[in-house]
Amino acid sequence: MRVDFKKVGIIKIHNADGQVMVSDPSFDSLSFASTIVSGLMDGTYNCIIGVANLEGWGKRVTKLIIVHEDKNIMDLVNPIHHAVVGVDSGTMCISDINYYDRYHTGEVKNREKEDDWYNKYVCGMTKFSHTVRNKCVISRSGIGDGGYNVNRYENEDNEEFGGDVTFIEY
Repeated sequence: MRVDFKKVGIIKIHNADGQVMVSDPSFDSLSFASTIVSGLMDGTYNCIIGVANLEGWGKRVTKLIIVHEDKNIMDLVNPIHHAVVGVDSGTMCISDINYYDRYHTGEVKNREKEDDWYNKYVCGMTKFSHTVRNKCVISRSGIGDGGYNVNRYENEDNEEFGGDVTFIEY
């Protein structure tokens, strides 16, 4: 299967522990549908999706990736398996932990504006789509329920500089 990779935006990870929440965005923190990845380098991350044309399904997102701006997708070798995350809708997000927690506890600034974005771009996602919002990238494969592998990547100095969620193995 041929997979094409496309940069869809950037997010910023700025917190003391370099934590991101990888989750089905319709669930609260720390459910079967989430995991926390710690130790990511502080900074800006490129958001990339892998897209393939699947027989019988059409065009689908196969992978959601973040990689630090000082690296590129070719640096993502030797994945370190982190977790398998349950999904209910085929939708996953990678988000700065503080943003994710504030949104899901109602403490995010400009809640009405954030709710509009969430309702339009997350709840209203089509079978193949993605959205990026400052500290959060969300994508949907359209395939549905199951468990998705979450990997992280580190450099020779043991600094974590990227991660991915595999929707569809290829």
